[in-house]
Amino acid sequence: MKFEVYSTVDRGLEDLVIKDLWERHKIKAEFRNFLGKVFYEATDKEIVELNLSARSINRVIIKIGETKINDLQDIYRYIKNELDIEEYIDPNQTFAVRPNRIGTKKFTSIDIGKIGGQAIIDNFLESANHRLKVNLDNPDVEFYVEVIDDTLLVGIDTTGTSLHIRRYRFFNHPLPLKTTIGYLLVKATNWDQKEALLDPTCGSGTILIEAAHLMRNIPICMFRSIQEFSMNKLKFMDRDHINEACSKLMERVDMTKTAPLIGVEINKSIYKGALDNIKHAKVSDTIKIINGDATKLEDYVKVGVPYIANNPPYKLPDRKMIIKFYRGYLKSMDKVLDEGGTAAIITTEKRLIDRFMKETSLRIVHERKIPYGSLTVFFIILEK
Repeated sequence: MKFEVYSTVDRGLEDLVIKDLWERHKIKAEFRNFLGKVFYEATDKEIVELNLSARSINRVIIKIGETKINDLQDIYRYIKNELDIEEYIDPNQTFAVRPNRIGTKKFTSIDIGKIGGQAIIDNFLESANHRLKVNLDNPDVEFYVEVIDDTLLVGIDTTGTSLHIRRYRFFNHPLPLKTTIGYLLVKATNWDQKEALLDPTCGSGTILIEAAHLMRNIPICMFRSIQEFSMNKLKFMDRDHINEACSKLMERVDMTKTAPLIGVEINKSIYKGALDNIKHAKVSDTIKIINGDATKLEDYVKVGVPYIANNPPYKLPDRKMIIKFYRGYLKSMDKVLDEGGTAAIITTEKRLIDRFMKETSLRIVHERKIPYGSLTVFFIILEK
């Protein structure tokens, strides 16, 4: 069975996700001018595998409807009259609507949730002569009803807890890097999964763990319970296949693969937390964490590294300290990065990168702005 599907992804990185989905899963996705979403067709088995192992996406949603709308009544009429809700939910199951509004429409997400929920209830009541029950906290089926400008998207979530929640973190950094972005930083370096990869300010180890899991083909379902996934409750998904798929993915894991994955972290408690995380993530044998200073990388890395992936500190209140750090950080990175090497970083401090890069042999080969929480950050690729 084949479905129209869209995945929610980190905004501004859609093209990197599209590339990753093709390279790792042979899924041909496309961007359709909806920020934070990529669209594709997938079989039920592919949907299962994506949920269990895709590292660049947050959610897999089966699209059951799309149309142009002007107002709330258009939303109601379309869901009530044009969709076959009975195909996706049983009478004894509960549901919730997860609404979203992007654009200039005068109604709110709350309005969308109310009108969408009523339309689903009325649709099912008319076709099955049964009134569905709402459960906002723990529903069996989650309908996504999204209005983006004048487009209505209606979908069914197959994921549950967002896939960026990996469950391998034993220690939580106070400002953790999102795992999907950490993974895409590694991919952006074109790391060959054999040579050294360095994270000069590794924090709790996210980037290095993502690299090690990529190398060893470790699926998300190694650390997440199958029961966490919404697809288990969907009447049209094969529950037995979900368990079988995770078992098959686990058979592909190769814990013998190693590469020099090196992290440097100056904060002693966070350094210890990173050690706990790499152990819990089952990759402490291939990741080395050093309690050290990112402005003195040459003291710890005696041989040059061809790849760097990093989320350096930014937006700190002490501007003199952050200016001093970036100057030393870039100079030190220049010393340890091989000629022809690549570094992928994410930071708000683009001006400091531009300012102090002139004192190094590094050069920017790609940059883009992306929204990250309440900030706008720069995703930058450097080469030497």
